[in-house]
This record gives sequence, structure tokens and C-alpha cells, in this order.
Amino acid sequence: MSYTTIEGTLYVDTACLNTVPRTIPGAELRHLGFGEFYLALADGSRVDFIRADYRDPAPTWPGISGRPHEVAASTPQALALFTEACERAACAKAASTSP
Repeated sequence: MSYTTIEGTLYVDTACLNTVPRTIPGAELRHLGFGEFYLALADGSRVDFIRADYRDPAPTWPGISGRPHEVAASTPQALALFTEACERAACAKAASTSP
């Protein structure tokens, strides 16, 4: 269960995606279809998880469990809430890479 930043883009693996929402009060993970999800937050903002394993090359990192998902948030606060929840849920932060 892990997350990382690759070339400025935040990614989570499937295990982290399924665990973290349970640590955020009032949050609900909703399925969009085709392996994509979004996290509806109590304040009306959301965090989207876009399946990234179809890309060539697919993003990968040490410790990944399941598919990689690109993370996009509707507000900076939603993104901060999600990344803080990753740390609380003990998702391992893999080393970031840059171009």
C-alpha cells in the first residue's frame, strides 16, 4: 500500500486507494467505472483516481500493490486532506522522481 510522485504527478496504488477513504470522516469512495474512482468529501470537494496502468510506460514504483491511479483533487485543501490521510493510514511514501 503506497503512493508516490512521478514527474510532478501524485499516484496511489489500489491498496492505498481502498484504505485511505475509511480514515476521512464523512468521505465516500464512489466507482466511476473501468477502474476509476472518486472520493466525495464532506465539504463537497472531491479527489479523483484515474486509472494509469494503460499508459505506456505505466507508472510504477517500489512497493506498489495493484494498479497505479493518478490523483487529481478539486481543491488544494482536498489534496492536502487526502495526502495527510495517506500518512495516517500508513501508506508507504515511495521516493519521488522528476524529469
